Amino acid sequence: MTPIARRARRMSRIDSIAAPDLFVAGHTIVTDSGTTIERGDTHVTLADLAVGDTVQVEGVLQADRSVYARGIEVGGERDGDEEDQAEP
Repeated sequence: MTPIARRARRMSRIDSIAAPDLFVAGHTIVTDSGTTIERGDTHVTLADLAVGDTVQVEGVLQADRSVYARGIEVGGERDGDEEDQAEP
């Protein structure tokens, strides 16, 4: 994976799951053993997620437009996304 200089934050519903990846709002969300997944105050695993769950993903936008997830929070109410400039 080749990162580009952007952080990404996305909140939407999970369209599909093909471990270790999620598909959210048409974007591939790449996870690995370093990705933290939480539901409230509880740490959960990728296996605990289901299609239709609303997630907020924070990670690094890759050159192929996928997002390498650093953290995923399950729950929330709105759909949307934003991209921020990465910190130096």
